[in-house]
Amino acid sequence: MGRKNVNLKMIADELGISVNSVSHALRDFDDISEATKIKVRKKAIELGYMPNQVARRAKNGEKAAVVILVESFDNLYFNSLCKELFKIFAARKEYDCQIIYLGDNHMDIIKQCVLQRFDLLLLHKEFAPEVLEYARLQNIQIVKISNNVKNLDTDVVSVDEDMACRLAARYLWGIHSCEKYVYVGDSCEVANCRHQKYVTELNHLGANDVVRFDYGKDDVFALYDLILKGYRSIFCYNDATAYAILRELDNISGDICNAFPDLHIIGFDGLCEEVVGLRQITTIKIDYKAFAQAIYDMVEFRLKNPKAPSQKVLLPVSLHQCSKKD
Repeated sequence: MGRKNVNLKMIADELGISVNSVSHALRDFDDISEATKIKVRKKAIELGYMPNQVARRAKNGEKAAVVILVESFDNLYFNSLCKELFKIFAARKEYDCQIIYLGDNHMDIIKQCVLQRFDLLLLHKEFAPEVLEYARLQNIQIVKISNNVKNLDTDVVSVDEDMACRLAARYLWGIHSCEKYVYVGDSCEVANCRHQKYVTELNHLGANDVVRFDYGKDDVFALYDLILKGYRSIFCYNDATAYAILRELDNISGDICNAFPDLHIIGFDGLCEEVVGLRQITTIKIDYKAFAQAIYDMVEFRLKNPKAPSQKVLLPVSLHQCSKKD
């Protein structure tokens, strides 16, 4: 356990350097050598140093600042979630909130957040441990919007992926008697995780013939060939992939759903319920308003209780079933 109320002077005394040097090292200023920065960070962690930015802002009558780090502005799922989240931030007016594009160099982005004095990061992607350590050392709180979390000490808000994959598997199990299934994913960890859960549930039901198709890597004609061979139950790891393969299969057959009336393709995200004009498909439906509210509640809890144990919240999902006439 670190000592309570550790300040910059304590760290400086331990290392025999000036308080100014400690301050600059912790804030990653260029006038401090990398070796000194590492030494100061290690000593700060050892002593339990934690600057209280939220308390300082409250004392000065300022709002705590929250930043959402996004990987892409083309992600309709995350855009739908952010739309609902910003509605809550705007209505409550308790915190300042903005979006920053993540890019490839995560450490540089975290340093940018330090310089802009953000109090909490909302992440949709796993960060390297050293990046998270640096953020925490600056007392920047972290909330992850994902179920695929390696760092067990990170707050998480996610949809219940176990429930989602069980719903997809059981729906397709009940639709067909041929027991031939396809999972469409890619190389990302979320796709791999959902694939494993989907296969596990199908195996539990008694189905063993599950073929994986990697979109973007495998030729879509190979998927079409599987459909010709009787694989009519397809689960896609997200809606974007489901829409993409539908377009490509339509290009091959003219209209894949008319050509194979017993074909069932399930997506994951429920975007057709959120985005006007999207083709109706069967999909795992997410309650984006409830999801956003749960994230906001977690942000509020973490900013008010910075030293509390990490929390995990799972949101239930449902199945949006598309009728053939749609």
